[in-house]
Amino acid sequence: MRIQETIKPMDIAQAFLDKHPKIADYYNRGKAYGDFIACWEFDIAFEVLMELTKKNIPCLRICNSFVIPSQYEELAKNMIDVASYVDRRGISKDLSTKKDGDT
Repeated sequence: MRIQETIKPMDIAQAFLDKHPKIADYYNRGKAYGDFIACWEFDIAFEVLMELTKKNIPCLRICNSFVIPSQYEELAKNMIDVASYVDRRGISKDLSTKKDGDT
């Protein structure tokens, strides 16, 4: 039996949404929304990088990950957990809150 014949892409997507209900409303909103979420993630990582830098903690950022001395691991994890999005570029106002197909 081939997996391609038994599992449909929509079944995978629905299983993902069922498993992660907190983000389900943000799924299937189109490319512009997906680009915004990627940008949002990048901006949050930037806020964490700025906080680490303010604390004089050496940090190398690779995409949305951080390379830091191991003694700061818990501090960095806590910073990531509490970091909030700061719209420094004013892009949030340009984003529709409706899903594709909503009226």
